[in-house]
Amino acid sequence: MAGNPKFYKFMFLYTFLVMVLAFLVLWWLFHHHKPADVVADFGGRTSTVSVPPNFFGSGGVGSTVSSQSGIDNLTKVNLRGNRIWINVQTIFANGDTPNYSAWDGQLSRGTQNGLSPMITIYGTPPSLGPQPCSMPSNLTKWAQLAAQAVKHTDQLHPGLNYELWNEPDVANGSFCPPSDPLGNYLKLYGALGPEFRKAAPTAKLGGPTLASSANIASWIPPLLSGATAPYVDFVSWHVYITGTWLLPGMTWDQAYQTTQNPTGGIAYYYRQLEQTVRKGSQPNAATTPIIVSEYNTNYAYQPNNVQNDTVYGPLWNTVAIADFLDVVAQGSLPPGRIVYFMSADSRGYFCLEGIQGGDPLMCNPPKDGQPYNAAYVPYPSLMAFQLFCASDYLNLEETGFNVVVPPTAPSGLLTITFYNPTADTLVLINPTATAVSGLRVKFSHLGIKPTHSQLFTLGNNSLTKQDLRAAPADEAMVKADVPAYSTVAIQLAQ
Repeated sequence: MAGNPKFYKFMFLYTFLVMVLAFLVLWWLFHHHKPADVVADFGGRTSTVSVPPNFFGSGGVGSTVSSQSGIDNLTKVNLRGNRIWINVQTIFANGDTPNYSAWDGQLSRGTQNGLSPMITIYGTPPSLGPQPCSMPSNLTKWAQLAAQAVKHTDQLHPGLNYELWNEPDVANGSFCPPSDPLGNYLKLYGALGPEFRKAAPTAKLGGPTLASSANIASWIPPLLSGATAPYVDFVSWHVYITGTWLLPGMTWDQAYQTTQNPTGGIAYYYRQLEQTVRKGSQPNAATTPIIVSEYNTNYAYQPNNVQNDTVYGPLWNTVAIADFLDVVAQGSLPPGRIVYFMSADSRGYFCLEGIQGGDPLMCNPPKDGQPYNAAYVPYPSLMAFQLFCASDYLNLEETGFNVVVPPTAPSGLLTITFYNPTADTLVLINPTATAVSGLRVKFSHLGIKPTHSQLFTLGNNSLTKQDLRAAPADEAMVKADVPAYSTVAIQLAQ
């Protein structure tokens, strides 16, 4: 057998065939595209879930932040949503004759450079109650005075959103009747509604600016039924997903896990509120907007290790944005606006900007006498809004955008998918300490033929951009690295 030439010929052919097969396998492995890790399907741009311009906002622009440099820091990145308060108490501090001087100055600052404020109506004049938070002694008179202030404002800036009072469900808070706060609030709203309609026919009225998600079931149905229902154009709500029980040592993991809690996180409470609103008898109940007029990691005026941190502050902001938008996956409509608390506060705990220096976990508000000329600088958390809003980044504030059901992603990443008139975008958020490298992302059914694309990375206290190659096709494959504790956005644009 050893000297058999047929055997050697057979072995030679066998070895040759094995080598050819091995070569073909290696060639296939080398050239064949691996399956995508993430598939972002834009459905040919057929989503009906639209989000209006000026969706993103921060509180107190023009009031708490009154310096030109502070206002410019926000508006130059197109963060134009705003929330300011019209104080009926101070406007009518001396009887029925209004004094609009202070309010007009605040309104002028709060609407410049394209700022779009929602306005909180609050305050009882001395003639109608002993304290600004008191239930008015004459509801009809109070409603007439408040409507007079609204009419004055509407003549200057027509069609704005107005919410009635602030956190009336907080005991002895900004609304302080001796008993039955819900009953008294409904009386107040019912008195204002007809007067508001006459004063500003194109403006919108809403409430109740709930402080506690635990009060959704007890406060929202009564407001959206009976005499008040015809006057509810939107529902407003505040969300602070953690509290003093996690302070002072709150960690990122605690803040993140609480935010994502399936039975107690942002998305859970938002869907609970939205489902309740849809059952109301107010006009357009199926599409009544929900405005998140305050949100942040924690309600306490105490320092914590997340909301102003250089890494975790911007990261938590993008996680919260994902939670508010990704409710579309459960069939819910996202909010009509989300307002970060706040642009800067005078006590130094909640801010997107402030004076240079100070405690890195705190804000640094202007000193006494500085508010109108203070030199503000942006703080890290503002970069999250720069990513989403600025015209040289995702540019979502100019025309609004449509939200698409987000794709599933590996390795604990969160995703958001949306498009505006000129670009399709996928956002990848890595809330973990483990970087994800070489992620293969497939974009399908784009509905546009992209001519250029960019990759934006927010992390490690920086926001960067790089150009990517884009072929004018309805599908694309992109590779991306998503560093630990970072947000990466891939935008394909016409």
